[in-house]
Amino acid sequence: MEYSVYKLKNGISKENLFNAGFQNVEDTDIFYMFVPQDLNSEPVHALLDAYYANTEWKKEYYDKYKREFKKEMGLAYNRKGSIKSSKKFLEYISTWVLEVDFSNDRILDLTSIDYRDLKAFVYSKCLDEFCQEEISHLKDLDLIYLEDVEKEMVIENDEDSSDEEEVAN
Repeated sequence: MEYSVYKLKNGISKENLFNAGFQNVEDTDIFYMFVPQDLNSEPVHALLDAYYANTEWKKEYYDKYKREFKKEMGLAYNRKGSIKSSKKFLEYISTWVLEVDFSNDRILDLTSIDYRDLKAFVYSKCLDEFCQEEISHLKDLDLIYLEDVEKEMVIENDEDSSDEEEVAN
């Protein structure tokens, strides 16, 4: 198979996830663990290119809510339109989470902490590269397995999304 994903094994309990280092989003079956990314990593650059360094995004979203973006994530631009690299912003874009929906598909994905970023890395190849230690730890604990998928698959972090969603590899 060309595509594969990591899934939780049958019989894995929520307690197993807590013991493996996951935290729980209150009142949900979403479990996550923080996975810092290097500022030069592919996930960080994909986030920058799709949003913060994208002039169309800046015009449509940032320009309307400058104060909120600055307060929430330290995002600001200089007079030339380039991103000002504040400590808060750099921490924000380099903090990612490995997450799994325990009650739904039980597929692991890697996503940024920006709730506006609806894309996630789901393929095992990407997770092996971007969160190698965490995946290795979960394998050692015998919590996950590889499952082949027949076609490109998509996970979008939006409960109201349709079945046809944009792919993030």
